[in-house]
Formats: sequence, structure tokens, C-alpha cells
Amino acid sequence: SEAAGCSVIKGVVTGVNRDSYIYQGCPVALCRKKVITVVTEGQLKYRCPNCDQLYTRFNYGFALKVSVADFSGCRKLTLFNQHAEKFIGKSPDEMIKMRKDVSGWDHELYLNKNLFKTFLFKVRSKLNHVIEGGKFDHTVESFTEVHIKPVCLGLIMEITNLEKD
Repeated sequence: SEAAGCSVIKGVVTGVNRDSYIYQGCPVALCRKKVITVVTEGQLKYRCPNCDQLYTRFNYGFALKVSVADFSGCRKLTLFNQHAEKFIGKSPDEMIKMRKDVSGWDHELYLNKNLFKTFLFKVRSKLNHVIEGGKFDHTVESFTEVHIKPVCLGLIMEITNLEKD
């Protein structure tokens, strides 16, 4: 396994990928890998390639891809499970329920709530050799929102202090 590198990105969320951000995952709490649906003896079962086990159920999980821009460009980051849940403010089960709701678009409000906000993301980047030519996968390990108003007020105070000198 390749060593992964860590970095911190301060950037603005410019997009949220709505395609397949919820997946069917292994019911084992420490695993959470995506399961494969199989039919065994006429019954639907779910095979975890990581645990190499068949299960009769699965747990929904998040693999939310967001676009983040800073002064140097744009990067796609992936937030898994608890980080995506914190980012969205809802669990995968709650988002599934909202998507199925007849009234329609409530889940979109949660996906959009962090658009154009600034965050500090701690990111682990790892080269993915499965893709031809290789590509880096960037996974969020933690994040915090940057509240611009206090930063601006702090800068104003610093400028004011410099003017006094």
C-alpha cells in the first residue's frame, strides 16, 4: 500500500456531486465498505468484499464528493460517513427518507447548505493505481468552517493598530 500524504486545504465549497452519494454498506460497524448485491437460494443477500461475508441486510453510508476551490485551483474531495453526516447535517437513512418523500426537494436543501462557504479541510491524498495512469483520491479526515466575519474584524483591528504606530 502506498503511503498517503496529509495536507490542509482552506477553500470554498463550489459544488456537491448528487450522483450516488449514498451507498449500501457493510453492516459491520468497523467495516462500512460497499456491499455487492447477490441472489443466493432465491434470496437477496449482500456480500462484503472486505469481510468476505454474506449478510441479509446492509447499512446506508455516505461517499459525498465535493468540489473545493482556493487560489490555486479546484479539487474534488470525498467525505465518508461521519464527516459527510456532519457536513450535511443528516444521516444516510434520513436523506433516503427525504429523497423518497413525495414533497420532493428537502434533501437538496441539506446538500446545498454549505455551498460557497469556506472551510479548513484536513485531507489524506493517496494514489489510486486501479485507474489507468493513476489518479489521486483525496479523502477528508476532518473539517471546520471558517467564519469570515471574525477574521475580517481581526484584520481591521490589526490595520487600526498599525495605523496608530
